[in-house]
Amino acid sequence: MSRFTECLPLILAEEGGYSNHPKDPGGATMRGVIQRVYDTYRHAKGLSTRNVRQISENELQAIYRERYWNLVHGDKLPPGIDLVVFDGGVNSGPAQSVKWLQRSLNDLRPSSSQIGVDGLIGPETVNAIMRCDDHQALVNHICNRRLAMLKRLSTWPTFKGGWSARVSHMRANGIAMAEANSVQFKERPAIDGATGAVMTVQPIEGANAKASAADIKKAPSVAPADAALGAGAVTAALSQAQDQLAPFASIDAINRVSAALAALGVAVMLGALVYRLWAKRRAAANEDALETA
Repeated sequence: MSRFTECLPLILAEEGGYSNHPKDPGGATMRGVIQRVYDTYRHAKGLSTRNVRQISENELQAIYRERYWNLVHGDKLPPGIDLVVFDGGVNSGPAQSVKWLQRSLNDLRPSSSQIGVDGLIGPETVNAIMRCDDHQALVNHICNRRLAMLKRLSTWPTFKGGWSARVSHMRANGIAMAEANSVQFKERPAIDGATGAVMTVQPIEGANAKASAADIKKAPSVAPADAALGAGAVTAALSQAQDQLAPFASIDAINRVSAALAALGVAVMLGALVYRLWAKRRAAANEDALETA
């Protein structure tokens, strides 16, 4: 039985109404549907394009089902997992959300039985989910990976409040759904509420901004520091300057200049080392984000 109608309201609660934030890569958006997606849908139906603000309820339901729920194979996913993967697909794209699921499954599996990470739900991924005995932990891992990538996006400073709240809400609801399903599966008395959902929310500004892995911040280049450290160009230049000043070493002013040049050489080398360390750490953080992605 499809849980699409149970999961969708929780996502729509995060999306709110119409928005068109200048820093949102999705652009004009109505209840989570961006103008480009709406244009594509209307074109496929042989209809003329129109402003996304005019989207009908039937069109909204169809787009969410066809473009997101069906692409993440929501009907094949257990309660809780279906919600967080569905929501991740709406916010960052179905393939991206499925990768979070697949990497999270690998987090909980022995290294000898890792599954492929291709962004597609196939028999291997479905079987791995069914073999996972802790769906609540799986929900947690998915949300952790999602949040880790969001923090590396160039738009994180703008939308961090909304995105953080959205992931938090999905985590709570996903865990509650997984727990409710586990209770029912073990034939214990069912808890109140068939879905297990624990909260609905008022829209939070920024929660509906699209979050693509393509917007991960570029790491600074280590090339300038490597050039300075490897070739020793700065040190060589300063050393040459000191050699040229050597004939005048008896003059106090020249001695002070020579000492200053030596100190400058040390400062430049230390600066290059610090910059290189900082750039390497930024690059490593980006690699982690791409792995998360």
